Amino acid sequence: MQPGFLRRWSREFWAQLGIASPMALTIFAQIGMLTTDTLMVSELGVVSLGAIGLASGAFYTLLLACTGLLSMATIRAAYEHGKQNKDGVRHCVQQGLWLSLLMTIPVVLIGFNLGHILTWLGQEPAIVDEVHNYMHVAIWSAPAQIFFSQLRGFVSTLARGQLIAVIMILGLFLNAFFNYLLIFGHWGFPELGIAGAGLATSIISWVMLAALIIQIVQDKAFKPYHLFKHFNKIDWHEIGGVLKQGWPVSAANIAENSLFLAVNLAMGVIGAAVLAASNIVINYMTVVFIIPIALLYTSSYRVAFFMGQQNLSMARLAGIVSLSMGWIYMGIMTLVTIIWTKEIIAAYLEPDQQDAAMVFDMAYEFLLICTIFQVLDATQAIAGGALRGIRDTTAAFIAATIGYWVVGYPLGWFLCFVLDVGPAGIWWGLALGIATAAILLVARYYHKTGRLVVQALG
Repeated sequence: MQPGFLRRWSREFWAQLGIASPMALTIFAQIGMLTTDTLMVSELGVVSLGAIGLASGAFYTLLLACTGLLSMATIRAAYEHGKQNKDGVRHCVQQGLWLSLLMTIPVVLIGFNLGHILTWLGQEPAIVDEVHNYMHVAIWSAPAQIFFSQLRGFVSTLARGQLIAVIMILGLFLNAFFNYLLIFGHWGFPELGIAGAGLATSIISWVMLAALIIQIVQDKAFKPYHLFKHFNKIDWHEIGGVLKQGWPVSAANIAENSLFLAVNLAMGVIGAAVLAASNIVINYMTVVFIIPIALLYTSSYRVAFFMGQQNLSMARLAGIVSLSMGWIYMGIMTLVTIIWTKEIIAAYLEPDQQDAAMVFDMAYEFLLICTIFQVLDATQAIAGGALRGIRDTTAAFIAATIGYWVVGYPLGWFLCFVLDVGPAGIWWGLALGIATAAILLVARYYHKTGRLVVQALG
């Protein structure tokens, strides 16, 4: 006799919590590395600070596009894991590694030429020079970061994400230490400036990849998969499947990431104080959104796992549990944001900074708008992840395109610049766009999984 709904929900909740918790720590450490680089480079001056912002932003977007696409290799591996097909898991992961190797080529080429691209876009020569100094060293971390992402998915699929979390947290502290040595030239090391931050990134990325490979080789849980002993040749059919299913994920990631870039560009047109206020809110939202991102990946893995078992009712429940966890968490964070709005903004500002009062007032208004769509933002992310688990990736791309670029941004621009609502109009448009994406994705998930269950029963 099958357990009742509440018992099944509870079991799945604890299973997902075991995956999502270390995943969240991993994402926290990744964001922490970017933040550490920015804070330490800021001591070099405004030009270096602006340069690392441009360089790391472009670099992160490239990596996000790669990892979004490669996530489908992991989801295909999770499907094989559900079938208890160890050879299938190994094959999917190994083909993901082959694809990772191929993807490093365009990433490295773009990274090396980022300075030329920024010059073409009209950026100041001093900033371009610093971007060049940083990227020509940091770009060598790209292969390590892309390979690490693929292996991280394999480890998380087998619910061994604690290993990743430990490696990433240690990497966070080592990154700060190497930044200290190489940026400023302490303890006899050369003073490399912004290039030191790039070199630290490359060193730590390869150290973390080596540590993860050693753990995979030594951990008994991974030995039955023989991941590195029987390495298959490149399988273009499998890679073609990953590309076919993964490109919409990559495109959706770029669509979402570029939306906030476009928001800042619009704010920059209005004024520096408005841009500063917008940056405060976006940074805060990024930190709050760590848990929903972890649940996005968790829902993908768990739904794919149950699809591999042909357990369609549990596949549907896995998505529901992920959404429930996201709603509970974001509901709490909404209350936190409302209660401590002033304190949150004050953490980003010094009272004697130029236009501090104006920035504070605008950030306060923007942040209150964000509380309205925080839950919806988590909903669209997690629902998109659950759809990846049933290999329906095009829906997330279509929903992101419609929600962000057909509804959200045009409406925000219209409210701000045509109806003279002011900068808050941009954020109101963003809220409605995210709500649109959330409704479309949840409806798609319930319809698609419901139809699969009905077909199985019929």
